[in-house]
Amino acid sequence: MDVNGKTILVTGAGRGIGRALALHFAGKGAQLALLDSNAEDLEESRRRCAEAGVAARSYRAESTNVRTLFLYLGDFVGWLCVLGTIALLVRARVSRPA
Repeated sequence: MDVNGKTILVTGAGRGIGRALALHFAGKGAQLALLDSNAEDLEESRRRCAEAGVAARSYRAESTNVRTLFLYLGDFVGWLCVLGTIALLVRARVSRPA
């Protein structure tokens, strides 16, 4: 998929897999909307993406707060190409034989 010039929202973009994904897409020429709860980490990711020569906007919010996430998504309607959700909520239930 060619993402050059497309806009991608990456949650959990402050570090780890989220930052790596944001930097990957920045290297491919995507415009980025970065979402994370840690303002310092988020700014570092935004700065590094901007150094790659793309527009990168940052938004501080809890990605696990679905209501907040959808409020931000309202700002992107019409130009959001890809939603790269990194923060996943996983419930695991282990059952053992009786």
